Amino acid sequence: AFVMGMLLSGSRYRLQVEATLEPYKGVLMSLFFVAVGMSIDVRALSDAPLLFAQHTAVLILLKLGILLGLVLAFGYSRDVALRVACYLAQGGEFGFVLFGSAQVLGVIDQTTFIQAVGVISVTMLLTPILVRAGDALSRLLETRGGEQPERYAPGVPESPHKLVVIGGYGRVGHTVATLLHASGVPLVVFDTDAGRVAHGRKDGLQVYYGDVGDPALLLSAGVANASLVVLTIDKAASARRAVAHIRTSFPGVPIIARARDLATVTRLLAAGATDAVPDVIESSLCLASLALQLVSVPQLEVEMLVQGARERNYKLVSSE
Repeated sequence: AFVMGMLLSGSRYRLQVEATLEPYKGVLMSLFFVAVGMSIDVRALSDAPLLFAQHTAVLILLKLGILLGLVLAFGYSRDVALRVACYLAQGGEFGFVLFGSAQVLGVIDQTTFIQAVGVISVTMLLTPILVRAGDALSRLLETRGGEQPERYAPGVPESPHKLVVIGGYGRVGHTVATLLHASGVPLVVFDTDAGRVAHGRKDGLQVYYGDVGDPALLLSAGVANASLVVLTIDKAASARRAVAHIRTSFPGVPIIARARDLATVTRLLAAGATDAVPDVIESSLCLASLALQLVSVPQLEVEMLVQGARERNYKLVSSE
């Protein structure tokens, strides 16, 4: 389960998996820590309190020293290294699994297992205190050191644009994503077709498996801080549902949606879309514009005709 979790966390399905498991995470973590607390034998630990305290102190000090050295070696400043070391100085819950297996295999005895479980549990309980200590020490370093040099932040691209979220990686979504990517705009794309996701990955884009209408997925993708959501979904019902979810959860984010016809445009706008584009009518306008140019109609007149057709919700060219 641990290895499978690690593999999924680096796959193109990770955001959808995270959104699906989020409602159960709190319950399972609570159950896990309750079970751990029930397994601590306080009476056995009280028989050797000094030894227990020594083990706890040694574990925290060792992890502090190792983590501090590693973070500094990777080029971060001292205040960041202190914070990271204090945040991660506690024992890990994976230790419960390792010591439990060791006890079953006869590598350690019952007394050692009780000591180990107690030490890990107590270091976890000390985490809030360590976090506060790390923050205080890092602030002290910042105050004494004056102005800090620019920190090393690997993997963070510099871009004047905010994130754009695209729903759907079909032909329309591919075109939109390619043009945005070529312009240096950071983007993330979601599609429920694994084949399209794989194709997007081959194109070098951040394409993930997921339903863009899932509020939990949108939250994990950072839509709250996005500059725009573009929906290129072909199915009108799915697009309308996605627009409604996004508008309810993130009312300040603009939404541009693709529509088949004017009726779909009206429904998408009613659901909360900022704007909707009917692709059939737009392709017809492009074809008409080209035809007018080929029969020697002046370019300015053609542009005025096309713009006039787009105004007032395409009423000029509506067949309804």
